[in-house]
Amino acid sequence: MLLLGHIGITAFIATFFYLPATFAVAGVLLPDIFDKALFLSGLSPCGRFFGHSLFFAPVLGATVYAITKRSDFALAIMLGSFLHIAEDISYFVPFLYPVKSYAFASICGPLEVSLGVFEMITEGLGVAL
Repeated sequence: MLLLGHIGITAFIATFFYLPATFAVAGVLLPDIFDKALFLSGLSPCGRFFGHSLFFAPVLGATVYAITKRSDFALAIMLGSFLHIAEDISYFVPFLYPVKSYAFASICGPLEVSLGVFEMITEGLGVAL
């Protein structure tokens, strides 16, 4: 899923749980920001790494709670991070990294943006929401 799909769908879902949409949107963007920065700097083998695992959201939530002491902010950012993984399900996602090892070299290639039917629909849905 691309940027607008992530943002729109996550903000919409966060409002159902009465969570701050801004923190949910930050949470949905952080896995890509974290992993793509590591990949582009040569510190990870793939653009989907620790930020795309199930362990990233609790670490992120605990960090936000430690800084803000606001459980709604922490829950919103965790929801966003978990939704990012769910929204990327049609691609490779290393759910259990670092507990389980993955053959990143054979799975991941260079960073690229594909505009298939799924991406066009989710981007349109994200804008609409």
